[in-house]
Amino acid sequence: MTTLNTKITSKKAAAPLGHYAQAVLCHDILYLSLQLGIAPENSSLPAGDITHQTNQALDNVSEILLAGKSRLSQLIKVNIYLSYIKHWEIVDEIYRQRLGDHTPARSVIPCSKLHLGYDVGFEVIAVAGQAKEFKS
Repeated sequence: MTTLNTKITSKKAAAPLGHYAQAVLCHDILYLSLQLGIAPENSSLPAGDITHQTNQALDNVSEILLAGKSRLSQLIKVNIYLSYIKHWEIVDEIYRQRLGDHTPARSVIPCSKLHLGYDVGFEVIAVAGQAKEFKS
């Protein structure tokens, strides 16, 4: 059992843009802050199209999960913030490809543009430390 509020950080994901942690681990549950499609190596790049944003955001989620000894297959809840519902089919197809048969609880939350003009963001909760092997 972990201690309360252990901060989890991955240098392979975009750094926080404010006063918050990429993730917090509490009682073997990993809570990730909203992840946008910001490239970790260059946060000043423009947002890109919805396909690029979705893939990069999920890459960021995956890297933070790995840092917290978890993975996409251990997600239990996903909130997807989407600025244009017309992008839903593209986002859902990429999400489906990345998660495979795993189907955590999920909500899609329509919103206006996200920080820095991004159109999609993922906020997730996952079980940590249950998988036998973790690779970054």
